[in-house]
Amino acid sequence: MREYFRAFKDKNTTHRDYRPFFKPVLCYLEGAWTLSTKNLDVPFQSDRHFIDAESWFDLMDKVFFTS
Repeated sequence: MREYFRAFKDKNTTHRDYRPFFKPVLCYLEGAWTLSTKNLDVPFQSDRHFIDAESWFDLMDKVFFTS
């Protein structure tokens, strides 16, 4: 197993063919700056989008529920 990891690290398929066991996966993390206030203000006016929450905690609960 160590030789498979070594071949994967070195990208050397002639040492051990690691490709059937190491599938490429894309992961990313999103983040945003928020203020620690209790009131939630709409950042911009839109005909299609609105925030149906009165506080950050209310919005977080709705996101958890719909997820």
